[in-house]
Amino acid sequence: MTGEVHREPIFSYTAGGMKELLELKQLSFKYPDYPGLEFPQLFSNINLTLNKGDFRIVLGKPESGKTTLSRIITGLIPRYTGGVLTGSILLNGKTTAELKPYELIEQAGTVFQNPDEQIITTRCDTEIAFPMESLGWERTIMTKRIDAALHDTDISRLKTRNPATLSGGEKKKLLIASLFALDPDVWILDETLEELDPASVQMILTQILQKEKTVLLLASKNPKIPENIQALYSVFSEGELFHRENLPEHSYQELLEQEGLVIPGNSTSFSLPVTLKKENKNGELLLQIRNVRYSYEGNREFSLTIDNLSLHKGEILSIVGENGSGKSTLGKILSGLIQPSSGDISIRNGEYMQSATAQALNAFTGFLFQNPDSQIFLPTVKEELSFNLDLDEHVLSDTIQLFSLPGKDVPPALMSYGARKRLQGAVYYLLAKRLYIIDEADSGLSINDYSNIISLLKKKNAALIIITHNMELSRFFSDRTYIMERGAIIKTIEKNQFSRVQTYFDTIKGNQ
Repeated sequence: MTGEVHREPIFSYTAGGMKELLELKQLSFKYPDYPGLEFPQLFSNINLTLNKGDFRIVLGKPESGKTTLSRIITGLIPRYTGGVLTGSILLNGKTTAELKPYELIEQAGTVFQNPDEQIITTRCDTEIAFPMESLGWERTIMTKRIDAALHDTDISRLKTRNPATLSGGEKKKLLIASLFALDPDVWILDETLEELDPASVQMILTQILQKEKTVLLLASKNPKIPENIQALYSVFSEGELFHRENLPEHSYQELLEQEGLVIPGNSTSFSLPVTLKKENKNGELLLQIRNVRYSYEGNREFSLTIDNLSLHKGEILSIVGENGSGKSTLGKILSGLIQPSSGDISIRNGEYMQSATAQALNAFTGFLFQNPDSQIFLPTVKEELSFNLDLDEHVLSDTIQLFSLPGKDVPPALMSYGARKRLQGAVYYLLAKRLYIIDEADSGLSINDYSNIISLLKKKNAALIIITHNMELSRFFSDRTYIMERGAIIKTIEKNQFSRVQTYFDTIKGNQ
């Protein structure tokens, strides 16, 4: 990528140890059918071996089976979901059927795609302590491991914070810290890197690999990882798992492109929707922020300070920055969910700009949360899409098709995380807001799904704010990029200066 700064590896890491830690043999799985939702065979005859020290990346589009595979290995599926599982899973030479739950926890740890499904306590230090307490560890050992884990993930300042007050990326760091403390042999990371800033990815992967951990990383897009990591790659495609080392290189690349798992290196080869290919001609001013200030009660370490921000009709703006820099907080203010302590936010009302109340901002802005489950609450797709709307069957059917949803009578609770994000996008598409804020929506979505959501929302003649850590997505989709740090916008990057965004993050990474 243009603007990348070359550095020598911090350490040398080579995949492929001698000891077989995890073996999957002829693994096949199918979920049970439900009324209105029939599940096909998810995958068949999966074979995979992880040796000590391996770093294996398994790529696959949403609904390909990545999350299911992670939960089969850790004993959660089919124990709690039902379904038909055949084949065998061996950890350290023993089948998982032979292992008691506490033995599984000590040997294979996981970070869920949605951290809110995994966090259960009201303080960060007690969250890290919980699995160790469950195993009956001594208090002195737990205390030392908690402090070390917080330090290794650079979240010591969050020790006594309630996890509910953390950003999505900070929650994932907390769960990674729990694995550092527990110290299992095999780490299973389900879409874990997507909500982390590049500096945090570098730091955490360095820590994991210095400890010679065995890693299975599951991702919907080819992740950007440090060059010194010699990763092994596999791809889910049509229910089968293909390993890069068993394929000719051209076949592997074709498989990635076929499954929509890579962002090509230049925009001319990237199949953007027509709406996004057109030269963007920004319209009238829609939003103006002046001297906005905000602080969370009881949190003296963070305050938001936005001196000036403007947005025009039809414009796509990206906001990037380290985890906890205030991106989501700004989104909540612009959607009227929290009120600033001072400053002014003006929005267009007809021919004029006028100062907006929280109620006016809520009507003006659609805010797609990081976690779709914070906004989806009704029993079927149809009810979710039709809530407070007089929606005829034709519009309902078209919307389901546009967002690749499984059907109107399907319960969202039975849909994948990516499908729930598409449903979240469909809801706001029908609400027709003037401004859409998309908070880390790329996590768990394929490039094509993400591009489709942005394209469909842009057709509403609205402005978009994209909150992301993916620099390539920022480059492809946005007209401007704002970089946030410690609650403030510190840089503005125009589209033709994208390399400066990457250089900024490389600088941070080099100072870790």
